[in-house]
Amino acid sequence: MKKNNAFALAAASLMSATNISSVSAADWSHELNTFIYNESDGRVSDKSIKYSGKASLNDGDTLLNLNLGVDILTGASPTGALPSDGKTQIITSPSGGTQTTNTSSTLEKAPFNDKRFSFDVGLNKAINETGTRANIGFSFSKENDYKHLGLSTGLSKEINNKNTTLAIGLAYSADTIDPIGGTPRPLSPIGTRKTLSSKSKKSIDMILGVTQILSKNTITQFNYGYGKQTGYLSDAYKRISVIDNNGNIVNNIHEARPETRAGHNFFAAIKHSLNNGNVITETTRLHADEWGTNSFTSELKYRMALADKSSIEPYVRFYYQSAADFYTPQLSNEKALPSYASSDYRLSKFSSYTLGATYRLKTSSKNEWNLTGEYYQQVPGGLNFGEDDDDDNSSSGKTVNNPGYSAFILSLGLKF
Repeated sequence: MKKNNAFALAAASLMSATNISSVSAADWSHELNTFIYNESDGRVSDKSIKYSGKASLNDGDTLLNLNLGVDILTGASPTGALPSDGKTQIITSPSGGTQTTNTSSTLEKAPFNDKRFSFDVGLNKAINETGTRANIGFSFSKENDYKHLGLSTGLSKEINNKNTTLAIGLAYSADTIDPIGGTPRPLSPIGTRKTLSSKSKKSIDMILGVTQILSKNTITQFNYGYGKQTGYLSDAYKRISVIDNNGNIVNNIHEARPETRAGHNFFAAIKHSLNNGNVITETTRLHADEWGTNSFTSELKYRMALADKSSIEPYVRFYYQSAADFYTPQLSNEKALPSYASSDYRLSKFSSYTLGATYRLKTSSKNEWNLTGEYYQQVPGGLNFGEDDDDDNSSSGKTVNNPGYSAFILSLGLKF
């Protein structure tokens, strides 16, 4: 759940293009949201509260955005190791040391309990009377073993009688990772000595965008983004099982990922208001990076006006990604260890879909309640939803340590 600068920049540029006039109408506007996220099989649970404040100064010449958040994360995350049929497993390290772990025939998971505090502030200011605006932002978040610091800046320019907006944005973050129990050596056996030093990760993201008003009812946007991460990109809590020719686990080792990751993003969105006041929005995102995790996202929303100043907006989202080049459900003790390997399901080949709806109710000129419910389903494998991949231990598809999962999301918010 770390901050994705490129996606945030893309979303912010679309919102700034469509919402500046409404923000300028009031000196301050506020929004409070509570959020509940629960995964199946006793996996991750997230309960959070978010505050967002927007201020308009000097008749809209200066816009201030403030966001605060607190997340309580509990549950268990899959380690990536294979189950060991419910027996007590003794893992022997090359140095002769041993570690006893109690596992079960179900998915091996590592329990956690964490709190995350997040804060970001942004300032958007007109720098001349020809539709040119500049923005700058700062972000911070902290949890037990992770700290994020980020800076962003950008420019936007209105041309073509304010029908076209050109934008450029740049974001930089410096993160510190301090795993509980220390940082493991790449591909070292579980239970061996870890270093106590923290690790760092740096990210830089750039975005170029154009927003075009096609008619009084239609607006569209296109963005290109480039991002690069360097530093410690592995997950200190993920492990991989090493098996023999009979399928028996002979060792569990820590994963290892490359220390650089560069990728390209293309984002497109179109929003159209129908004659009856209903609004349809479609967004598409394409991503490709040097790890091989190429992805495609498509989302369709339809906002319908109801009686008594209310509306409902159902939506559907589809996502597909290919597996990272170094993703593997397991390793063989008959082969030399590769330079990089991970069995993290987030780097596997999978498809997912989300079904959701948002209900909004205006109680006054400024106040609005919103209630959102979502169902998310992740299915290992390709576009066939993994039907031909069950337990084949291939580099893609469903495996015993990557069975897929579902999640329910519920949020309640108030704008005032």
